[in-house]
Amino acid sequence: MLRHRFAPIDDAVRSRSPLLVLVADDDTIIPVAHSRALFDAWAGAKTWRNVAGADHNTLGATREFWQAIEAFLTAH
Repeated sequence: MLRHRFAPIDDAVRSRSPLLVLVADDDTIIPVAHSRALFDAWAGAKTWRNVAGADHNTLGATREFWQAIEAFLTAH
């Protein structure tokens, strides 16, 4: 489907920006292992938040999602 190569790991190892990763525990679109690989490769400061019971399309409807964003923005 994509005509251009998308290699986020290549960029992650060079990134020094703070990263917040919010992962839906039951994500049916992006496997948690893919998110974890990107997180592990990230060179900068990083925060991982797993939201239990959420799916890809319901993640933003959880209180934990918005609390994590607020805390991350406050810290950075």
